[in-house]
Amino acid sequence: STGGEDMNTPNYVYSNLEGMFMNRMHKGLSLYDVAQKCNVSVRALTRYEAGKQAPSKETYNNLANVFGWKEW
Repeated sequence: STGGEDMNTPNYVYSNLEGMFMNRMHKGLSLYDVAQKCNVSVRALTRYEAGKQAPSKETYNNLANVFGWKEW
């Protein structure tokens, strides 16, 4: 299933996810680095970066901690 826009998901969540690849490059982090920090698979991160899947609220907040985003 694809992560379509959910009415309960704040817009900033989508904005941050759209910019995740560039944010990750800017911080010099590999997919593996972020996956380890957030306890998710590299495959899942690839899907989040491509906009093919939305993370759970818990995973998003783990990503927020890594990237310095506002939590959900």
